[in-house]
Amino acid sequence: MDGDQRSGRIEAEADFLLALVDDADDITLHEMQRRLADDGIEVGIGSLWRFFDRSGITWKKTAHASEQDRPDVLKARQEWFDGQIDLDTEKLVLIDKTGLSTKMARRYGRSPGGKRCGSGVPHGHWKTTTFTGALRLTGTTAPMVLDGALNGIAFHAYVEQVLVPTLNPGDVVVIDYLPAHKANGVCQADGVRRAIEQAGGPVAISAAPTAPL
Repeated sequence: MDGDQRSGRIEAEADFLLALVDDADDITLHEMQRRLADDGIEVGIGSLWRFFDRSGITWKKTAHASEQDRPDVLKARQEWFDGQIDLDTEKLVLIDKTGLSTKMARRYGRSPGGKRCGSGVPHGHWKTTTFTGALRLTGTTAPMVLDGALNGIAFHAYVEQVLVPTLNPGDVVVIDYLPAHKANGVCQADGVRRAIEQAGGPVAISAAPTAPL
C-alpha cells in the first residue's frame, strides 16, 4: 500500500493510533512509536508518517507570529546585514533571550484535512521564567535567569551587572528591537552603549532590526 511494505501491521493499529490523536492532538510520532513499543509493536517513524498521510491526518501549526515577514522589517534587516560585512566574527557578542511559562503548550497538532486543530491552553494565572545570555563564536557567556518577564529595567540591569564584566575592548554587541530592550518606547541602544563605555570598553552597539521597529 503506497510503497509501505508493512502497512498491514500498522493498519491493524489504526483505531489505537487515531484514538491517541483524538486524546492528544499534539502527540509526536516518537511518542506514538514508544506507545506501540510498550505493546510489543515495532514500527518505524516513516511508517507512522505514511499512515497518517493515508488517513488524511495532517501536521499543523496552531500559532504563528508574522511580524518578521513584514516588508518594512525584511528591508530593514537586509540593510542591516549589508552594513555588517566587515565585522570580526570573533568580536561579535549576540544578546538573546528565551523564556518558559506555565501556560506553554505544544504549537502543533494533528487533525483531519479541512478541520481546524484546536486544543486547550492554560490561561489566567501563570508564572514566567526568562533566560538571557550572550552568544560568542566560542560559546555562551553572561547568563542570567530572571523570575518573571524581562522588561526594560531588567534588561538594563542585565547589561550593567552581568554583560559588561564579560566584555573586552573591541567587542561588538548586537541587540535587537524587542520590547524588552526598550524604555518608554525608545530602543535602549544608547543607554546600553553608555553603560558599556562607562565600564571602560570601547564596544560598538549594533541594533539589529529582527523585530518590528
